[in-house]
Amino acid sequence: MIRIRCLPIKERCRISLNWINGRCRDKCLMKFGINLLPWLQLEDQHLFLTFGADICCYKLRPNGEIPRSPRALCVGHQDDVCRFVKKGPNLVSGGRDGAVISWHVRTGRIRHIYHGHTGDVNCVDLKQDLILSGSRDQTVKLWSKDSGVCHYTVHAQDRVWAVKFNPWDSSFISGTASYFQITPLRLWDIQTGKLRQVIGRSYRKGAGILDAHFESPHCLLSCGYDTYIRIWDIRHNHNTSVLQFEEPDDSAIYCIQTDGKNLIASGSSRYGVVRLWDKRMTKCMQTFYVGSHISSPVYSLKFNSTQMYVALANCLRRLDFRSR
Repeated sequence: MIRIRCLPIKERCRISLNWINGRCRDKCLMKFGINLLPWLQLEDQHLFLTFGADICCYKLRPNGEIPRSPRALCVGHQDDVCRFVKKGPNLVSGGRDGAVISWHVRTGRIRHIYHGHTGDVNCVDLKQDLILSGSRDQTVKLWSKDSGVCHYTVHAQDRVWAVKFNPWDSSFISGTASYFQITPLRLWDIQTGKLRQVIGRSYRKGAGILDAHFESPHCLLSCGYDTYIRIWDIRHNHNTSVLQFEEPDDSAIYCIQTDGKNLIASGSSRYGVVRLWDKRMTKCMQTFYVGSHISSPVYSLKFNSTQMYVALANCLRRLDFRSR
């Protein structure tokens, strides 16, 4: 969520206009030696970044840049980390080695390794003592964080690309590849692991879900290969989204983030394109070609009140909206 209350009123207004008008400075913070599938999380003054099989933590400098050496390093996966999530002192990751690992954030030590998937673990989520993991092996598993016990396995009948707990409810969603013409977005009950409802209809083959977020107890955002950002009200009208925004260049949308109000940022599958959307508008508000000449998907993006961090295949870049 964008928070600029700590700044003087005049500065808040100036930065807000920079977001609206797309005025920012694009700077490369880090180059990778090889192409990666990086994932980011921004929390307070720390930026967490996957680097192959490792997860690095950087303490942000006052100007938004990162130091050369990470503050903490989580090393334990045998192959690339696909996704991770950090909540409070807990961090959980899933990798291409089929393992789900929980970590002590302060020390970077492994708390527990959860074995059970036979394919890449593409997505994970964390809620209190529960861990959710989705895999290429077409299953979703619910784990106990402390005991390591798998409570149950949901057979999704398709490759799972996204899972997300509803923070306000005893439910979770799964997003699948839509390769086998199974409706890709579905809502499940945490207690029983049974299907509550199917969300949407008439998906094209291959129109899989790549990222999803709960914005409120009943508001769900999703994006994926069908080139749309969709906003759903899961209380009723499950077949049609409340709002939808189409990617102008017909590119898949790899990731989204919202400020919890009207702003949505999305990263597309080509040319490092980041777009800003306003729920009150029908068209894209601003477009940024991050890195200008770099032809790469935007694998992950995170923003705060003044900065946006964008992870491409070969670098980490920052958009600074404090620019004058």
